Amino acid sequence: TCHSPHGSNLGGMITQSQTDLCYSCHSDVRGQIEAGKSTHAPVTGGECTKCHNP
Repeated sequence: TCHSPHGSNLGGMITQSQTDLCYSCHSDVRGQIEAGKSTHAPVTGGECTKCHNP
């Protein structure tokens, strides 16, 4: 799951860092990002939710 409803040390009560959480379902995207010569800035900063609302 993405959230821990009873508490978390991370903002938004997420269960992992945002980057790890997104890649846990979207591993195909991780490969594209790591292979790319340029990467969308929020992705490299671990801020996927700046553009995407899961």
